[in-house]
Amino acid sequence: MPQHGPIAAVAFDPEGKLIVTGSSDGTASLWDVRTGEPIGQVMQHDGPIRVVAFDPNDGFVVTGSEDKTARLWDAHTGAPIGEPPHHDGPVVAVAVAPDGGVVATGSQDCTARLWNSHTGEPIGQPMRHLDAITAIAFDPSGTLVATGAAWKDKTARLWNARTGQPVGNPMQHGADVFALAFDPKGELLATGSEDNTARLWNAHTGQPVGALMQHGGPVWALTFDRRGRFLATGSVDGTARLWKAHTGEPVGEPMRHGGQVWAVAFDPKGKLLATGSLDNAARLWLALSAETLFERGRAILGHEGASGIVSSSLDFLSWVQKQSTSAAEYARSFVNTTGPLERVLPPPQDAASGSVVLAK
Repeated sequence: MPQHGPIAAVAFDPEGKLIVTGSSDGTASLWDVRTGEPIGQVMQHDGPIRVVAFDPNDGFVVTGSEDKTARLWDAHTGAPIGEPPHHDGPVVAVAVAPDGGVVATGSQDCTARLWNSHTGEPIGQPMRHLDAITAIAFDPSGTLVATGAAWKDKTARLWNARTGQPVGNPMQHGADVFALAFDPKGELLATGSEDNTARLWNAHTGQPVGALMQHGGPVWALTFDRRGRFLATGSVDGTARLWKAHTGEPVGEPMRHGGQVWAVAFDPKGKLLATGSLDNAARLWLALSAETLFERGRAILGHEGASGIVSSSLDFLSWVQKQSTSAAEYARSFVNTTGPLERVLPPPQDAASGSVVLAK
């Protein structure tokens, strides 16, 4: 999947059939997951692309760029849709409401904005922090938006997704807030920060819930299991951890990588946890025992860093298929709601060599 600059952002469509990649060369591209062939036209910004996301209903792709715009594109052709929403600084976070009708953007201009995805018109007032926005997410009902901010601000905040008005109190960390995730019922918000902690909050009032969850380095990724019983966190300290979702109590031993952990994902039954790291390995764990089931770490897309996690995961899933039918069934249905991987399907294999075939 060649592009002419480092790959900064990756997302899969809801069906797992398409992937969108965003590059520092200002282009985004759509790809067929099974063949690795490009689809439609190249999507062009006037500056490096920082973030990408698919509409949950598979109708469009949204990209955010250092050119101070977010743009919407047809998810099957790459054709532009409407006029691009504008900020006064780089757009570094994007999210799409569950019904696809609203797009949220976060910028280094210290604001998050809501936009009608059909008309491109702004909705409500800008949602303001004291410093750059770092993360943004909708709750499962699409009625709340959560934002995280950096530097002088160090808070996460809740907003009404229809008006942009604040809800509850700011949720304070001791450093930049990097990661946000709502639990499946929309009752809890989890935040991960450069202060080496993850925290739980009441998603309607912003009041803290349970104990502080401590890592030995910044927390870059977090996600709830589908039933909302457990929270998984990934950290720069090279570990992923499990916690009870309503109390913050640790569960089991840390799951260790040889590098920073930037992606975490539960399987739909909540029995397995997948982790991705800058050590170029994706690992599969028994979620309640932190026992490694399988490991495979060979990059196949020619990127490093966060996209190296994706590469390793794709190769890893192919390898798992050869080891265990049941494990392969779990692996096919992984969903990661916080990192660049939203869904992974096993790639085709070369019949003669058994090697993964993605890029020509």
